[in-house]
Amino acid sequence: MSHPPDPNADRLSERFELAWLRGTDALADPIVRAQSLCGEISRVVAADRVSFVVKNGPTSQVVATSTTPAIDPRSSEAGWLRQLADEVYRTGTDVQVERQSIEMPSDLTDATETLAIPVTDRDSIDNIEAAIVLQRYTSKPNSLAASLASTRREIDVAATEVASALRQRAAKSERRATAWWRHAPNWKRLAVVAGIGIGFALLLSIPVPFRLSVEGRLEPAKSFGVFAPAAGTLVEMHASDGDVVAQGAALAELRSVEIDLQQERLVGELAAAETELATLRLRQSDSAAAESTHASSMGHSQDAAQSRSRQMVLRSRIHSLQAQADLMSEVRESLTIRASIDGRIILRDEQSELVGQTISQSQWLMQLADLTAGYAAIIDLPENDDAYLRRVLNTEQANPISDLRLLASPDVQFSCKVGRVADTVQLNERGKAVIEVIIPIDVPLPDDVHVGATVVGTIEVGRRSLGFIWFRPFIEFLRSYGW
Repeated sequence: MSHPPDPNADRLSERFELAWLRGTDALADPIVRAQSLCGEISRVVAADRVSFVVKNGPTSQVVATSTTPAIDPRSSEAGWLRQLADEVYRTGTDVQVERQSIEMPSDLTDATETLAIPVTDRDSIDNIEAAIVLQRYTSKPNSLAASLASTRREIDVAATEVASALRQRAAKSERRATAWWRHAPNWKRLAVVAGIGIGFALLLSIPVPFRLSVEGRLEPAKSFGVFAPAAGTLVEMHASDGDVVAQGAALAELRSVEIDLQQERLVGELAAAETELATLRLRQSDSAAAESTHASSMGHSQDAAQSRSRQMVLRSRIHSLQAQADLMSEVRESLTIRASIDGRIILRDEQSELVGQTISQSQWLMQLADLTAGYAAIIDLPENDDAYLRRVLNTEQANPISDLRLLASPDVQFSCKVGRVADTVQLNERGKAVIEVIIPIDVPLPDDVHVGATVVGTIEVGRRSLGFIWFRPFIEFLRSYGW
């Protein structure tokens, strides 16, 4: 018996696209398919919100909803949806509730009508995989169940497809290694365990070069500090940072008012003593001429004796004053500081600003690096790496080799032997405990290299197993606690 054509079939097909969803979105993400399904159901049955809730172990999970934004899984509303889904799983039938019959706090949901329908397994209609919860917040002439009746079969088929896709994705997300191990035969499991054991043994037995990563600075191998010879005012700096100067070149000039006054006093006293001595000699000459003409008298003899005695005192004083004046001249000459060797000036910025200021005796002014002595890398070795370096220094014939490069110029690389390791621990500018390691650089460096430039690289400290190098941080952590 043939049925008359349904006049609403074409209109229903136009406004309800669940079949299209199943056909074209088969390769889409299951969550996206679930959201599309919720949106279509909401449009068909005039529901304000449609949610898709799936089983997730002993609990349920809201995976999609027709509204934006999604429901917060920690909210009370999400808990209410999960509770409805659990009721559907328990009864296996639709669960319909009205606002008046809900024994829940009023702030938990504002829905006037709620309908939860089961979504069965594609292979077994007795197994419920998910639940679709439809909610209305305003009263409608037709109930949700009545509005859903005409398209219920199509909705069930589409929801089953989406639930199956969600289940398959969950199965694929299971860890492949765990799944393989669970299903693999015993001989494969044994082979994997043996392979892991052999690999671990190889890691512990294969020796490879053990290198410590280091960082430091470039300094002259030999340098001299230039200090103020006396307290005074720095009048002028004749050299700038990086200047190459010859031995004897003027570097800085000081002026001391005290030294100037002392020198002027000595010059005045020396001039007065020399004048007095010259006057006494002239008088002695005149007295001698008069005595040869006239007869000598007792008074003349006494005056001559006193003159000779005074002259002796003046000669001694002049000699002392001359020595003091010469010494003061040398001191004053030393206020012009000169280079003691041929070298390069190392001058800090704050030192160049001392011109015109009063400085104290022995105050550091600049550093003069010996150009012929080369450079050295001053490495700040972390304290916990010191034992590795000292062990190889005590056991090996040759000093460890370091491969270094300039941080600012990576193409400038050099390999040198470790020179000296300090015996004391100090804190660097970062507050870390370090030990100073001096590495002489016996290879030529570019002329434009900057003193104090950062040096990075490695120091080879023997050979260790590959496993030790890979797991060294973990091993040192255990050692730090005495394990």
